[in-house]
Amino acid sequence: MLNKNFIEQNSIISDTKIIYKINYYITSKAVDTGNLYGIQIDKLDINSNLLESDYIENLSFEYDEILKLTKLLIKNNITPISLINIIDDLTL
Repeated sequence: MLNKNFIEQNSIISDTKIIYKINYYITSKAVDTGNLYGIQIDKLDINSNLLESDYIENLSFEYDEILKLTKLLIKNNITPISLINIIDDLTL
C-alpha cells in the first residue's frame, strides 16, 4: 500500500492571473528491505478541486534524500505536469 505524507503547499499565479495551490507529498511503501520513498505533486484550484496529479514511486530507500529533492521541487514551484521530466534531468 502506498502512503503519502504532506510536506508543504505553495500558491502560484498563472500568466492569466489564476491562483493555483500546489501540494507536495513524500510517498512511502513498505518492502522487505525497508521503506521505498517517492514524490507526489497535486495541483488544485482555489476551491481545492484537484486539477492535476502525478507521482513517482520507488526513488530511494533514503528518506532524507527524498526530502531534500522535494524541498528543491518546492523551491522551484514544480507542478505535476513537469515532475517526471525534472526528476529525469536531476537523476541523469
